[in-house]
Amino acid sequence: MDKKLFSSYRTFEKLGEDRIANIYYCLHFLRSASIVFDIGTAINVDIFDGKSYMGGYIISGFDMERRALQKDTSLIRIKEKRNFILKSFSPGVSTEECINKGIAISKISFIESCIKEVKRNIKRRFLAVVLTGGGCSKLKNLRCFDITDRDVTLKGLAAALLSKKIREKHVE
Repeated sequence: MDKKLFSSYRTFEKLGEDRIANIYYCLHFLRSASIVFDIGTAINVDIFDGKSYMGGYIISGFDMERRALQKDTSLIRIKEKRNFILKSFSPGVSTEECINKGIAISKISFIESCIKEVKRNIKRRFLAVVLTGGGCSKLKNLRCFDITDRDVTLKGLAAALLSKKIREKHVE
């Protein structure tokens, strides 16, 4: 199945390959309006309205934000805690717990705000909310995601490459 990706992004040629692959995943596998949250060093958010790439957001990831707090504040010294998973919204009772909970709650609030805004603007009956990336395990317990798959980017890349081969075959 050959599908063409349209975009309203101003400089599509500058869009990262990982983000393009995530949108190809939506185009080829979901075939519906989608918002992809790719959790890694940064958190990339990409929006697909079912036909076109609409743009997105990029913010710092969990570990980047933790390192920034440690680097740019004189009194905060915490151990790296890569596997922190928020289990409750109760206030932290140590500096380390306050930081980890604060970062997690800020990311969750960001995600919920993105979903709400996209639903308001796209006005489709269904919006697939996708969680992917190396850090997706930190958020996998949230109920707002329809799909949690660490390998969305790889699957989207495979779909894009297959689509290119199909187009090249039609030209021959």
